[in-house]
Amino acid sequence: MVQTKNPQNKIALLILAVFAVISLLWSVFIPVFESPDESTDYEFGRYYGRTWKLPVLTDNPRPQGVHFWEPLYFYILGSVSKAINAPLSEDSKYMYSSSDQWKRLREQHPLNLHRHEPSEFKFNWDEIAWSLHLMRLVSVLLSVGSVWFVYKMGREVFPEPSWLPIAGMMLFAFNPQFLFLGSALNVVDMVIFSTAILLWLLVRFMKRKVNKAIDIIVLGASMGMAILSKMTALPILAVAVVGICWKRIVEKKPVVNAILLFLIIFLLTGGWYLLRNQALYGELTGAKIHVLARFGKMTNPFLEEVGLLNFLISYPKTQWKTFWSGFGWITIYLPMIFPFTMLMIYAHGIWGFVVAIRERTNIFLNGVQKRQLMVLAMAPIVVWLAISRVIFIVEVFHGKDLFPVSGAAALIVVVGWRTMWEIFGSSDWDRGWIKKLSMPVIFLLSIFWFKQPELARFFKGIANMTDVWRMIGTGILAAIALKVFWKLVSNQRSREIFRKLVVNKENQIALLILGIIAISELAILFLMVVQGLYNMSIRELLRI
Repeated sequence: MVQTKNPQNKIALLILAVFAVISLLWSVFIPVFESPDESTDYEFGRYYGRTWKLPVLTDNPRPQGVHFWEPLYFYILGSVSKAINAPLSEDSKYMYSSSDQWKRLREQHPLNLHRHEPSEFKFNWDEIAWSLHLMRLVSVLLSVGSVWFVYKMGREVFPEPSWLPIAGMMLFAFNPQFLFLGSALNVVDMVIFSTAILLWLLVRFMKRKVNKAIDIIVLGASMGMAILSKMTALPILAVAVVGICWKRIVEKKPVVNAILLFLIIFLLTGGWYLLRNQALYGELTGAKIHVLARFGKMTNPFLEEVGLLNFLISYPKTQWKTFWSGFGWITIYLPMIFPFTMLMIYAHGIWGFVVAIRERTNIFLNGVQKRQLMVLAMAPIVVWLAISRVIFIVEVFHGKDLFPVSGAAALIVVVGWRTMWEIFGSSDWDRGWIKKLSMPVIFLLSIFWFKQPELARFFKGIANMTDVWRMIGTGILAAIALKVFWKLVSNQRSREIFRKLVVNKENQIALLILGIIAISELAILFLMVVQGLYNMSIRELLRI
């Protein structure tokens, strides 16, 4: 329910509408089956539309169209698939039957996995193309819903008129990779939506003065739905338990009863799927059978390609550069200054958030908000650590698996920047060790971001002095740019000018930023994505 007392709600609804339009346009113009795993999502949806049965991955042979994912998203896709009578995609003109042909295509055009014809751009679609684009509407609706619940989550933490939920909403929504993911078929769209609802319910639970049994029941059911969306939501179970325990302790109410009720409802709604995996495959998550069914052996065929360092910084890197870390089917090749800038935004925001929690909470955070934010901050950390543990056993790291907690991360970052606005130029920022430590870190990050090497590759490449000097130059320029930025925002005069501008023109500034973002997202779609995926210039496409 929209809270009309907050004047920013109108801006939030406008942002949601702009996001919906842009997401729909991305959905229309992304070519058929070009998104990672989209062809298998399509066929898995058809499987559910035909059978409405949970597949057993150890069946030999496996039923046609069966893949290795959780069922909730595909029940929805199956309903759409059955309603439109979606045709079989295998052996169609969009698919390559020869592995040699696929390998040759990858070598010639790394962006293209399938055969794309200019007729797609001109909407001369066949039955498969129409079916896919109609099924993509499910993902569009889920991504729009995810953005809205991220905003509602922010409003639960900051119910008073505040721009922090707006800023977090925009930081989450207008990531080009999230737009791409949420505009095509992908099971992750379902878990992003489910997790956004779960975290919203959790911070609402922590804020309310009185919580009843129904509130715990709803939380348990929401956790169950998240598990049925994708197993990457499982680590958030620990976050939910911590949040419930913390709230009950503050209320001085029984903790064990609340946790038991939460877990019982979770088992009834989604936990049964874990027990099914245990009974069928000997493990709760089904991760090992996933790898065995897909690769035939328990090894990680991609880890060497991905690289350890690429994996360790996968959160900032994959969120803003690619779905698949160092190994990639689909990468939106934005200029390198863009992901580096986003890394700096996240790094400064996280630092500011730590300061807010540890030392400066009296600036604008009360005790309830502090608890809410600390629980939200756990979600990205716990999910990242859990994926880090699993990745060395089963599969290549998928940056897209961190999108379910990106909304929480975005709110943490904007809270951190709000804190930094208060402390720039103060004694906190004037501490010498901060500057001495941060500059070399930024320098090294700049070098790494420019080249993205593994350490072994880096040392092997030292002989190529051209690249080395370019990397060093990049680091120096980045350090200088950050130094100038710090000087600007810590200067009392510039801060006063900016403060007056924001206070007097905050709505106009928000609309201007939204307009710039919208134009940028459409420019990325048409000048980079469409052009690259169709392997033709926009001018050539429009001539047809």
